[in-house]
Amino acid sequence: MSSLQRITLVSGTCLLMLVAILVLALSGFNPWIAVIGGVWWGLAPVTLLFGVMNAVVPARVIRGRVSAMVGSTGYRKMVGDWFSRRMATTGPRPWESSVARDRVRTLGICQVLVWLVVGALILLLPGGR
Repeated sequence: MSSLQRITLVSGTCLLMLVAILVLALSGFNPWIAVIGGVWWGLAPVTLLFGVMNAVVPARVIRGRVSAMVGSTGYRKMVGDWFSRRMATTGPRPWESSVARDRVRTLGICQVLVWLVVGALILLLPGGR
């Protein structure tokens, strides 16, 4: 991902968060719920994008993560190694492993479901409307 793409993604996400906070606040939600819900729903497109990618094209995601970790050191390497062991994405060509693809696919499905369910529950909290 290039610098311009990162800047666009971050600024678009921040703008969406601001709009979501304003919409929830003007809809009569408690200010805390408006802020928490706005941040949650502002991050939703990015989170759902990565969750859907994990679920639909796990081999490509694994391949991208492997190439992103090349040359990493320190804490980033430690976290990447931990994640790789849990997802069974270690070895010379981890994207060819059916176990790794199934685990990454399951992670993506869970990520999407949890994000949507918790987001809906935030909107149903008492103190709203």
